[in-house]
Amino acid sequence: MRIPRIRITFSMNDVLRKLVDKGLVRYKAGKFFPTSYKSILQYDIANIVSYNRAVFRGLANYYGFAHNWYDAKTLYNYFGLYCTAMTIAHKTKSKVPEVFKKYGPELTIIDSSNKIIASFGVLSNSKFKRNVRNSHISFSQVTNMEQLLLANLKVAKKHLIKWPSIICGEPAEMYHIKHVWKTLSKKKPCSFDFYLEAMRLVNRKTLPVCKYNHKLKHAGKFSEDSLSNFFESFKKKWDWF
Repeated sequence: MRIPRIRITFSMNDVLRKLVDKGLVRYKAGKFFPTSYKSILQYDIANIVSYNRAVFRGLANYYGFAHNWYDAKTLYNYFGLYCTAMTIAHKTKSKVPEVFKKYGPELTIIDSSNKIIASFGVLSNSKFKRNVRNSHISFSQVTNMEQLLLANLKVAKKHLIKWPSIICGEPAEMYHIKHVWKTLSKKKPCSFDFYLEAMRLVNRKTLPVCKYNHKLKHAGKFSEDSLSNFFESFKKKWDWF
């Protein structure tokens, strides 16, 4: 008597519907398409690539043990790659072909020293299976989309650019002009809206100041009006925004 082998599969449509709910995929005329992920538009391009790479790699590895693992690879190589390219195009007000022309087919970001600081990459069959085998511990605790997004939040917090203090010229750290906790106190703790609002606020107006002046600011030695003036001067000097 022949005993059939157990086959474990996952529903690609169910995963894509969840991604539609989170804003990473859109649904139109009965089909799913990649789309710009608006929640991370405030990040720099390298962090956009790193964040989306972590999220879609997590999904691909999580579902990669299923018999239909090729669908999990499609999540990364098609939906993830083009979602990232469309997000960059949205941020830079350009078109997707221009993004691929500038950063290459794997969306590789290089800094001024010609060093690779982020790359989305494309998964071949062998590389995909190797990543799945090596990732079962890292993603074993991720049970839903919110946890996956939160687990990879840290990749968007990298400081890729070092600015001198606008006050004294010394090595600086970023000071947030707006008090985040005041706005977050109006949101429900531990909710997804709380998380998105935190990301929006944390990545708003910041000023590079040295550690000494940073402490003075938190001690209330500078008024909100003077901070706004500092920001406007910084904006005009560097033409950054």
